[in-house]
Amino acid sequence: MHNPHWRLAAAISASVLLTLATGCGPSETKDQQIAAAKAALAKNDRRTAIVQLKNALQQDPKSAEARFLLGDTLLKSGDYAGAAQELARAAELKHDPNALLPSLVKSMVATGQAKKAVELYGTTKLTDPRAAAELNVALATAYAAQGMREPSQASVKTALQLDPGNTTARLLDARAAAQRKDFDGALKLVRGVIADDAKNREALQFQGELLWSGKADWEGAIQSFRQTLAVDPKYLPAHAAILAIYLQRRDVNGFKSQFAELKKALPDHAETRFYEAQVALAEEDYKRAREISQQLLRVGPDSPRLLQLAGAIEAAGGSPALAETHLAKALQLAPGLLFARRLLAETYNRSGQPDRALTTLRPLLEQAHPPAEALALAAESNLLLGEPLKAEALFAEAAKANPSDSKVQTALALTQIAKGNYSNGFAQLETVAAHDPTTFADLALIGARLRRNELDAALQAVDKLQAKVPNRPSAYHLRGRILMQRKDWAGARAAFEKALSVDPAFFPAVADLANIDLVENKPDQARKRFEDVLAREPQNMRALVSLVTLRTRTGAPPAEIEAMLQNAIRQNATELAPRVLLVDHLLAQGNSKAAVTVAQEAVAALRDNPIALSALGRAELANGDTQQAISTYGRLVAAQPKSTQTLLALADAYVSAKDTPAATRTLYKALEIYPGLLEAHRRLLALALADKRMDQALDIARTVQKQHPKAPAGYLFESEVLAKQQKWQPALAAAKAALERQRITDIALKVYTLQLMAGQTVEAERFAADWLKQQPQDATFLASLGAVAIEKRDYAAAEKHYRAVVGLRADDASALNNLAWLLLQQGKPGAAEFAARANQLTPNRPAVMDTLASALLQENKLSQAIEWQRKAVDAAPNVPGYRLNLAKSLLKSGDKTAARAELEKLAKLGDKFGGQGEVETLLKSI
Repeated sequence: MHNPHWRLAAAISASVLLTLATGCGPSETKDQQIAAAKAALAKNDRRTAIVQLKNALQQDPKSAEARFLLGDTLLKSGDYAGAAQELARAAELKHDPNALLPSLVKSMVATGQAKKAVELYGTTKLTDPRAAAELNVALATAYAAQGMREPSQASVKTALQLDPGNTTARLLDARAAAQRKDFDGALKLVRGVIADDAKNREALQFQGELLWSGKADWEGAIQSFRQTLAVDPKYLPAHAAILAIYLQRRDVNGFKSQFAELKKALPDHAETRFYEAQVALAEEDYKRAREISQQLLRVGPDSPRLLQLAGAIEAAGGSPALAETHLAKALQLAPGLLFARRLLAETYNRSGQPDRALTTLRPLLEQAHPPAEALALAAESNLLLGEPLKAEALFAEAAKANPSDSKVQTALALTQIAKGNYSNGFAQLETVAAHDPTTFADLALIGARLRRNELDAALQAVDKLQAKVPNRPSAYHLRGRILMQRKDWAGARAAFEKALSVDPAFFPAVADLANIDLVENKPDQARKRFEDVLAREPQNMRALVSLVTLRTRTGAPPAEIEAMLQNAIRQNATELAPRVLLVDHLLAQGNSKAAVTVAQEAVAALRDNPIALSALGRAELANGDTQQAISTYGRLVAAQPKSTQTLLALADAYVSAKDTPAATRTLYKALEIYPGLLEAHRRLLALALADKRMDQALDIARTVQKQHPKAPAGYLFESEVLAKQQKWQPALAAAKAALERQRITDIALKVYTLQLMAGQTVEAERFAADWLKQQPQDATFLASLGAVAIEKRDYAAAEKHYRAVVGLRADDASALNNLAWLLLQQGKPGAAEFAARANQLTPNRPAVMDTLASALLQENKLSQAIEWQRKAVDAAPNVPGYRLNLAKSLLKSGDKTAARAELEKLAKLGDKFGGQGEVETLLKSI
């Protein structure tokens, strides 16, 4: 069938297509196309201009003008790479440098070629004053990108001399004033630009930023940003700034309203989706927030900002394990993300990893002026670790760092308590806590009460904290920890269960409930708790670590632990934690070769993940593959050139290779990145001491003192150097200076030890008595006094100290074992009870089983004594002392044949065992 209408339509379509195809083709000359592009640019129609210019270049690829116009248009459109390419070709074609060079330098700076731009054009002189001014402005940004402030400001000054009205130079001058904290001067300069051009988008935006961050004038800042949006409704930085202010003010309604404007202006922009996820998070729609963040991460899996957002969503949505993963990766990629660092520390505290929280916070805590939020988080971590003394000191420092009303009052109250003015200090602290809407003063009060072992008063403070934040698990958890100290296991269990009812993902409560299960001899129930967490959240590596630790403590064979971790790897092939755990487990078993294999598989499976590479480096070092470890850590440094932790690891590898110069160079590289890095100074000090470079070691200590005048580290370093030279009095003076800066147990013990070394026995005993009078619950100090007494063979004094430790820390297996050993040495009864408790807390430890066997032998329980002694020997067959004790027990039981077999094994050791005289005597007695 023929359709004439169809044929007519086809003919018309063909004609139209031909017309369209030739309308901007050869029928238009190159000059016409360039003219059309200029006309489009005059209308701000960059898209049409780019098409016209590309067509012009198809006709004449050597057109310098078309190359320049295309490059300049691409630059203004945000295509910096394309702009740099086209402008470079325009330069090759000798386009007018007055027009070309300002744009070319800008494109080079935008594509990371700031140094090259300065090298090529830093001394270029242009004939047109205005163009020369623009070039100097571009060079100013190039210098600034390299951290060269003085040359940058000099270029701005030159630009303003050439063209006083140059807007960009005036704004850069204002930014320089803001960097000097001269916010009033900066505002005056910016407002001068706005007076000349009321629609200058960049000036209006910068005015808002100055009002916001420089003058704390939030309302004025929002007004200025809205003026920016009136000029350009699609200007993303203005939208972002207003949204950030509303977040800072916790104004959820304002945030939502501004987001609606952003979505209207830029409905398909990735940033709009980013803020949409934040809106969902604010509305506690975690499912929606998670969906959006995952979509964004598929596009930008290595974006620190997206990872930070995803971490915040998972932390709020009850998936701390995923939050850890996202936030840790964000910090690997961008260590300077303060919010991610604080949130990761909070997440670690929440999941029962306060030690890792402190490690995460360390870069902030080692700053000359640590942020108050970091200090408060570190204080909370120390509370979770059972270190109320450290917590109190950190809370006091946090209060000084952020002198808001309630925190200043909290600091003053804590100072009163530290001076011994307990009545007034606690009264002030309770008053502040009652009126402070935050929990800062409450936590400080609880920490201070716990430090003095005032458990009833601490519980009363927890009551008030619970009333203030009934929907947070931390208050109930604190109650449980205090009740555990009182051995009120039922009350503690109820408190932890209440914490979990408030927040089922609050892992510290799960861990403490498992601890109570172990105390009550219910290991299977403890095990089930962790298994239940893993069933709900298979990626919860904290639960996996706890389960592995529990199975290890309760005597699971190493092969079972290895099988658990291998299974976790099979179920979570892309999960890092079980692989690293398996590496560490194999290293603990002395199987470094297998550890290397597992680590290599982790690196391959996880595409050179930095943590996997670090595990490989550790395994290689343990396996004696020192040069290979250096190579592995070198890969890490190449991937993370600004990571001080990676440089420290590489330095350690060089130390293992006995390459002190390379280790020293690497440590100084770390100090170039972070001059105040204590770990680098500590390692340099160790290297200097090892080489007996005492003057250099003292210089390191003095440098740290200058960098951290209020911290104890530099004085402890000095004390260590002087002690190495047996200069006891100056070493003691340095240690006392450290103690003045931070009154903590470790430093107090150093002072006490140095007093003994200096022969000041009376002063040492007086110092110890004074310390315990102020800190009567300092179990660590008491345990150290016990250890000193053991060295002096003053077993009665040692027993007294260890009984005090056990009274304070009933679950301290080491103290229980030591106390049992001391009773045995003195021939006193009761050793078996303490040894049995120690063994229950830490099963399968050879030293504890040996003590238990000796205690049972003392009570003439021969069969039980022999059984436990055999277990000690089986667990540590290369410790001859355990085998000798077994032989003695067998002889006492009358089993001379078995005793002789054990003694003959010892005799074969020859000079490797120093007790051959006793072995020979026993053999002769059989």
